[in-house]
Amino acid sequence: MSIVEIVRQGYARLAGSKELAKPVVAAVERMLLCRTAALGGHQQVCPNGHFQRAWYNSCKHRFCPQ
Repeated sequence: MSIVEIVRQGYARLAGSKELAKPVVAAVERMLLCRTAALGGHQQVCPNGHFQRAWYNSCKHRFCPQ
């Protein structure tokens, strides 16, 4: 289990129970979007059409475990 999965499971409950600092909220929200289509990406395609894969961009936050 990754750190992002752990945060994803417990963040809503934590944010609902106490007020978090704005930089913390911004960091967590950005990390939850890390490596998803929400932040964009690019395609890797085989010239012969045998393979295609999406590579999604990171959140680029300095504390992100990705």
